[in-house]
Amino acid sequence: MKILLLSCLYHWIPCLTDGTTLSGTNPPESISRPSTAMPQTDSVCLRIAFYNMENFFDYLHDSAKDDHDFTPQGIKGWGNAKYANKRNRLFKVIAAMDAEHSLAAMGLAEVENARVLRDLCRGTPLRYKNFDFVHFESPDPRGIDVALLYRKDLLSIDTSYPVPLIIPPDSVARTRDMLYVRAFVEASPVPPDSGMSGNRLSKDASGTGTGKHPCANRKKTCLHLFVCHFPSKYGGATETDHKRAAAARLLRQRMDSLSCKDSSAIILAMGDLNTHALDSVLAPLRSQPYLNLMASPTWRPRFARYRIGSHKFREEWSTIDHIILPRRILPWIRGKQAFVFARGFLLQSDERYMGIKPFRSFYGARHLGGYSDHLPVYIDLCLPARPDDRFEARTPDCRPLEPNLPGPNKEPAAAGA
Repeated sequence: MKILLLSCLYHWIPCLTDGTTLSGTNPPESISRPSTAMPQTDSVCLRIAFYNMENFFDYLHDSAKDDHDFTPQGIKGWGNAKYANKRNRLFKVIAAMDAEHSLAAMGLAEVENARVLRDLCRGTPLRYKNFDFVHFESPDPRGIDVALLYRKDLLSIDTSYPVPLIIPPDSVARTRDMLYVRAFVEASPVPPDSGMSGNRLSKDASGTGTGKHPCANRKKTCLHLFVCHFPSKYGGATETDHKRAAAARLLRQRMDSLSCKDSSAIILAMGDLNTHALDSVLAPLRSQPYLNLMASPTWRPRFARYRIGSHKFREEWSTIDHIILPRRILPWIRGKQAFVFARGFLLQSDERYMGIKPFRSFYGARHLGGYSDHLPVYIDLCLPARPDDRFEARTPDCRPLEPNLPGPNKEPAAAGA
């Protein structure tokens, strides 16, 4: 009975609110919910998302980290009750996204350690949906890391490792690592004549889900996933541009390396890059053969019209959370665009700067009890059913980066170059 009740709660989560739904002030569905049909009915469609969780810390002090603020004695008074509220809030977001469409993977930023991820995956009803995580400790002084949350019935992880970011003139990494994960799609498309929808999984004789279609014998689809959290603008945007430029060059180098080995590779990079998509420091991530979906022609008009992004600073909405991919796989992205998960329960009225804003956990030292100061961004990746429908393989272009794009781990090009 307990499991049944928890299962019912999980599936009703998207309809629940906690008093923060703002009638008449929510963004239109067209910016936060895809309305475009799937590319084909016999494809398997997986949701891939990114979410900055805003200081998802436990309440225990780690002597290797500067996490004093997030302890019972710290300025935020971070104890078990506040931590449990934060964990349950984050569960609600993930459950809502997964209930709307199968959430195969979600890149995460600002998580402290593996313990908070275990509590999220196993201490909430997410455990009934086979969620697990990939995480490595990074050298960030505060102890905030990136991670990947994924569903084991939809993806299997083959390889994962951290990618240290070294910013010249330093010779060691002093900021959070990037995360690389190679995953294989476990969910198989069902035949068009089976009478089943495209992303349902088969059942065995006992009626339980097996995660695979009995007729599936095709080669598994491989996904290369990068999760990033670029250096912040703390200390000034101009003074810290070189740090984000170094991170962009490193990410571009790693993506190029994969493309050279397999020109048909499905590479997805996601993260909080701490700047907008058209910033010059992100130029390597929006030049051929890659596309930053937040710099695409489909994203910019919607952002300008509805004036909502993934983050709000004072009166200004912006999109500092990004999804980057090779241009050739764009036809397999639903609507050929990314979306902001801007549901009413994640928003609240902005009495000071007008309009709406994310319902965050803290404002300074004051506990608000919300979710995060960011909104999740996501895509729906719809993979073709037949191997010969896969992404066209082209001759790898392994030439050095264009002259105006600095090479990896080198100083940025001079202005005007």
